[in-house]
Amino acid sequence: MKKRNVFISCVLVLVLIAVFAVCASASDAEKVDDMSLAANVKSALEADDSLRAFDIGIETRDGVVILSGWVSSQDAVVKAGQVARSVKGARSVESKLTVK
Repeated sequence: MKKRNVFISCVLVLVLIAVFAVCASASDAEKVDDMSLAANVKSALEADDSLRAFDIGIETRDGVVILSGWVSSQDAVVKAGQVARSVKGARSVESKLTVK
């Protein structure tokens, strides 16, 4: 009876370890996706002649793109949001850009 309880306990521990490993690898995959999304948004913003001169910060969380920094006009704020939204994988865009 004791051997059976020890065996069941060991199996449960192994199952828990496997579940935690799967969860950890899923969050690592999300980070990679967010990192590549941020890089793709940065490339798209730099490819736009009207936005290239500005230092626009990009942060991503679960597919949400957050733009920060400053630009010279409200038109540039709108354009940066449009460009970021057009990048594949961007679920939504939050603009924290300020006009100077």
